[in-house]
Amino acid sequence: EHERPGAPGLRLCTFVAKGRMSEPPSPARVAEPTDPSDAAATCALALRTLDGIGTRIDLLEANRLFRLAAEQGSVEAWGHIALLAVSYDVLKTGDPVPEHRIEEAVAVWTAAAEKGDPEAQRFLGLCYIHGTRVRTDRIEAARLFRLSAAQGHAAAQHNLGVCYADGVGVPQDKTEAVRLYRLSADQGFAAALCNLGNCSYHGSGVPKDHTEAARLFRLGADQGLARAQLHLGHCYETGDGVPKDPSEAARLYHLSAEQGLAYAQCRLGRCYYFGKGVPQDFTEAVRLY
Repeated sequence: EHERPGAPGLRLCTFVAKGRMSEPPSPARVAEPTDPSDAAATCALALRTLDGIGTRIDLLEANRLFRLAAEQGSVEAWGHIALLAVSYDVLKTGDPVPEHRIEEAVAVWTAAAEKGDPEAQRFLGLCYIHGTRVRTDRIEAARLFRLSAAQGHAAAQHNLGVCYADGVGVPQDKTEAVRLYRLSADQGFAAALCNLGNCSYHGSGVPKDHTEAARLFRLGADQGLARAQLHLGHCYETGDGVPKDPSEAARLYHLSAEQGLAYAQCRLGRCYYFGKGVPQDFTEAVRLY
């Protein structure tokens, strides 16, 4: 059956990529830091690659850059690697992060968060969501996201929106979730664009509007967000908000599947099985399934 565009659930990092890649994509890498010894610059570049700021989102490249920054001496980079590993199955094949390195990163974020640093507040909130070297505490996570969001941090606004959408650490409030997603989406944050599209698709906290949903999915898909590519592909497959186009649906499923999104791999497999938008190919369908 079709998976209609839906709420992301408790996935509070930049985007969701469940499953493993059979053939990892190899998009062009963003420019390396000018000074290879500058760990802070490498870590900042990794964050831009993770969030799609000035480049397309590339989970594997972000992980590579975080590991490079860690080798250059960045304490925080180890924390980012640990958070990626607990959030995305596709990254669990790398070398494990030493526990003491994670503890050091969390300590750095804790100290910076107490001084009001919005980036540290956001990442410490993710640690409390996942129980990464701290106790799992969703109320504390939401509090930290709120502090960061109040300073205009787009990712934290998105994270807090997810908390309100799912009732995580705060009372469920879909209208407040939409407000926060919109603040984040107005800054171009891809995951917020996708979640706001989900709200428009289902009429959750906002009037149902498939055309607006498809527009928002496209904005997220253009940044390389796998979930947005999947949902926009669904719109093209069903004709929700856009003209029905099986070939375009298959193309978008392919882009999403390349990033390891399991449901996109399944949808693309069905395209090959039934010959919808692609030549019928049972062997390729089985491989994707």
